[in-house]
Amino acid sequence: MKKTLLYFITVPIILFGNEAGGLSFLNIPPSGNSASLGNTMTADLFRPTSLLQNPANIWQNSLHTFSSSYRSVAITETSYINLFYGRKIKDLTFCLGVVQYGIKKIEEYDNEANFLGYFNFQNWAIALGTSWRLSNWLFGLGISGITQDFTQIAHEREIYFGLDIGITMIDLLYKYNKVDLTVSYVNKLMFTMPEFTQVSSASSNNILGVKALVRQNSFSFAIYSDLVINTNTEMVTWRAGLQPQINFKYEMIKKAGLNVGVNRLPLNRSEDIYKDNFSEYSRKYSIGGFFEFLLPVIRQKILINYAYELHKILPESHYITVEFIFEGK
Repeated sequence: MKKTLLYFITVPIILFGNEAGGLSFLNIPPSGNSASLGNTMTADLFRPTSLLQNPANIWQNSLHTFSSSYRSVAITETSYINLFYGRKIKDLTFCLGVVQYGIKKIEEYDNEANFLGYFNFQNWAIALGTSWRLSNWLFGLGISGITQDFTQIAHEREIYFGLDIGITMIDLLYKYNKVDLTVSYVNKLMFTMPEFTQVSSASSNNILGVKALVRQNSFSFAIYSDLVINTNTEMVTWRAGLQPQINFKYEMIKKAGLNVGVNRLPLNRSEDIYKDNFSEYSRKYSIGGFFEFLLPVIRQKILINYAYELHKILPESHYITVEFIFEGK
């Protein structure tokens, strides 16, 4: 019997689900902004890329928003690209997202360690979501269809259905113009199809996120923090990010800022096997920035985000996100 060895699924990744094949690809940050802020849930608040984190947070003031992200990793032949579109209609925002993730040239061996050739792995996800704003509350519902498949080997395509239920409260300190607090919660569930049986995976999480923002004239400083509870491993982790930002008064330049973040710091581990390797193989550090400007003549806002992630298994991950924002009522 052939024994397939996937070079991209090492023991630490199997244990901690940071990312790799399978449903773990849903944990890849959906934007450069999110990646550079430790993949914190409120990093993409009011952006369509929030659809994969908390559908409540896709609510936006803009009439239309288009976003696309591309990610590259230095040492592996991986591909990651996504497209998102958000549309506001009165107090509702609707969002559509498509994600493609793939790994090429995976080595296959038999039980005697004889090399048999290469095969590929691929994930696709199509997500739909809506967010409804009622005063300072945002209520969101997201659904997604996910496929994963191996090519060039005998393997049946797997299909999953995702359900995300989220809630966010914004402007908790509405009496203070210079200080703002946001609290966000999401429950992420996954089911096999067509059996519709609930499954636990690295993406089956309960997440509580907090964003604190301090404004000082044209300067602002934000702190992001998440508590992540994985129902599969009974593990609790923490992630955080810091974001100083400058708001410009120029006609073309609107804002710019720097981001730093850390992802997956352990707070609780249910098994002894995690103790020695979790911090080393699961933790990520990140840095990045963003720049928003206004194109002349057509008066179109464009936001560009960049992020660099450093990780033990997948070093030198680069993100670039371009977002087009169409103002309207």
